[in-house]
Amino acid sequence: MATSPKVDLWLYSKSNEIDILALSIPLGAFKEYAVNSLKWLKYLGYAIYGAEGRLSTSKDGPEIDLNYDAVVEIRPYYFISESQSETCHTHTHTHTHFHDPFLLKLVLNFEPHFR
Repeated sequence: MATSPKVDLWLYSKSNEIDILALSIPLGAFKEYAVNSLKWLKYLGYAIYGAEGRLSTSKDGPEIDLNYDAVVEIRPYYFISESQSETCHTHTHTHTHFHDPFLLKLVLNFEPHFR
């Protein structure tokens, strides 16, 4: 069984020490879920990172013009933000993990209703 080609979305923030592969999306999903593929990809980066940013084809590259209906290519895209993320993230020696702060608050303040 052949695998579908994928588009990678990286989250990158030099000032916040984040450089991780966030999503690897099958190319066919773009036709199914997005009218404007690049705007959707930027939205996904924003939704995961939790702060404003820009979409580029490289870490140091210019922002992609999202005002036209360009076709997404099989390549890495970078959601780049220098803003502080509104999500929590922790680093281990090999991975960065994102956590929803609302969910953490629910879990950490959880009191069982049974006795």
